[in-house]
Amino acid sequence: MSEKSIKPGEEIVNEFFERLRDENGLDEKTRDALYKLYKQGIFRKTQVKKALDEIRGEALGEEDAD
Repeated sequence: MSEKSIKPGEEIVNEFFERLRDENGLDEKTRDALYKLYKQGIFRKTQVKKALDEIRGEALGEEDAD
């Protein structure tokens, strides 16, 4: 019988956020914002919503300027 190693949850989450940084299918500003929140230890619903709202507002502002 082979033994399988199960990674701790923290390691899995760390790997997820490290891979997120390199995911080209997602908006770069969104990736960066989520990664920074995670690294700062403040990845909470309120902070995520605020960061995404700011990115959305910047994008809409840029579009309105065209």
